[in-house]
Amino acid sequence: AEVVNTYPDLFIGFASVNPHNGILAGNELEHAYKELGMRGVKLGGIYQMFNPADPVAFPVYTVAQDLGMPIVFHQAWTRLRSAPVKYMHPNLLDDVALAFPELRLIIAHVGIPWQVDAIHLAAKHPNVYVDISARDEISYGGGLIQLFKDLVLARNLMILDKVLFGSDLPWTQPAKFLNQVKEIN
Repeated sequence: AEVVNTYPDLFIGFASVNPHNGILAGNELEHAYKELGMRGVKLGGIYQMFNPADPVAFPVYTVAQDLGMPIVFHQAWTRLRSAPVKYMHPNLLDDVALAFPELRLIIAHVGIPWQVDAIHLAAKHPNVYVDISARDEISYGGGLIQLFKDLVLARNLMILDKVLFGSDLPWTQPAKFLNQVKEIN
């Protein structure tokens, strides 16, 4: 919030809350929006130990939907051994997208290694998007060759407009990655 307040033309703030706190988490998110100027949410079931489709998180989704705050979900693989695989798959967002049709959901990293599922989920739901953050890393999803294949699938499904750029700074250098994406063909 301090960075966004200092550089409002450069940054858009995203909050994170603990979905296990139910209504209290929803209240905290509302505070982050109204008092701190946060405009989006970042959640990760694999790090926060929750299934995104668990109704315990619904108060968070309700507030985010009502306030127009998109949610970026880390619905992808991670090396972290303590992160439960059962919470990684992007298809866990299918029920969330159905229950909250106005809530914009963004699947980070195109849901690697389940990119095909994530892209099809974005094609199915008007409110689901994917981002390509960290996809230049060969050790994280096959690098640019695999990203090219993912973009071809998104193009074939006519959803390239639902593919968002993300860098995953500091692990990826945004300018370099953006140039690689521009030249990917």
